[in-house]
Amino acid sequence: MLMLHPVVLAAVNQIMAACRQLCASMQWPFLTVCNVARGYHLPTCLCLLEAAHIPEILREAGPRSLDVNEILRHMGQLLRAICGSTRHVLHILVTHHITCKVCPDVFTNNRISGAIDSGRTIMEFSQTPETKHDRTNGIAAFIGLCMDELFKSVAHLPDCYLPS
Repeated sequence: MLMLHPVVLAAVNQIMAACRQLCASMQWPFLTVCNVARGYHLPTCLCLLEAAHIPEILREAGPRSLDVNEILRHMGQLLRAICGSTRHVLHILVTHHITCKVCPDVFTNNRISGAIDSGRTIMEFSQTPETKHDRTNGIAAFIGLCMDELFKSVAHLPDCYLPS
């Protein structure tokens, strides 16, 4: 795959760094600090997307995409109770180009959320949830690892390095 070639990866990384520099140069410094300080929202929303099987729900809907209320219906009773703000979460992910909004409150996968899709059906999740990550590309499992062990650990980094 061309995108994984070292020269292409280096060029993409330079372009991304230049874009971040442009954003930092254009935005009021306080807002840049706010965005960095509140950086926990995006990974948390990504974790919810993966844990609630939203990429799989959207894939099963096909090209017609799904209204947020339909997504909630597919998520099931337990997750629906936990995820009352799914609409807001999906809008945050759209803002960061992780999902796609077709029209107000109607969402579909894009290439990023599609990469998180395990390829399993919602029925398979309910029957054998422990096999969700078996024979997949590992991206969904990576999100779980990052958001559970790593994300929780890194929150304590200042406590480890700074005297109390």
